[in-house]
Amino acid sequence: MGTVLGWPPVVWALRIALVVALAGCSYVYLLLIAPFFRPANIRRMVRADLPRVRSVGAEVAGTRGEVQFVQEPRVRQANKENTSRLAGHADDVFLREGD
Repeated sequence: MGTVLGWPPVVWALRIALVVALAGCSYVYLLLIAPFFRPANIRRMVRADLPRVRSVGAEVAGTRGEVQFVQEPRVRQANKENTSRLAGHADDVFLREGD
């Protein structure tokens, strides 16, 4: 078996197949993450305010850490409204399909 796998045409065929498989997997992965890296999203991430931290804690020997971020009330309310609006929309879609 070692003599067959050590034969240069087989070795190079396996290497080329590996490169093709890696290129295909990379392409599929790129297609999966591409929507998250739209210019508008990147611009929003760069221009966003830095998060404010309420408290930071640490414990070395017990491996415990704690960080609490502060969220502005208007942002919290907007998140609640978006979540409830999306949940209501999804409920309507699923109810229509189930009828």
